[in-house]
Amino acid sequence: MSRHPSSPLLSPCHAPGELATRAELQALSTKFDDRFANLELRIDARFTKLEDRIDERFTRIDERFTRIDDRFTRVEESIASIAQSLSRLEEKVAHGASKAWVLGGSGGVLLAILGVAWWLLQPYVATMMRIASGSGA
Repeated sequence: MSRHPSSPLLSPCHAPGELATRAELQALSTKFDDRFANLELRIDARFTKLEDRIDERFTRIDERFTRIDDRFTRVEESIASIAQSLSRLEEKVAHGASKAWVLGGSGGVLLAILGVAWWLLQPYVATMMRIASGSGA
């Protein structure tokens, strides 16, 4: 005996056109309820596993972002320290003489001293050279 395709109330063991009894419908309802409950449990178990995996991944992502944030904080602190050091150096250079300037000034002063010494000693050196060459004085 086949079930009539257009009527869900027909029992598979009845001939077409016969309706199922109340006990058969309750048994069928219980069977569907059990299947749906089992299906619901399986779906819940799968969703729970998926939720746990997703939570674990989000936890790892959160930890990574925390580490990245810590690194950026350290980079910002380093940049601030470098900026502070540069500002101190700029202040020292602006208020003090640079090495090249000091060496240039020292060289200029040395040349001036040598020039003055030559100018002062030139008459004596010239006289000594005349005497040494035998031209007499």
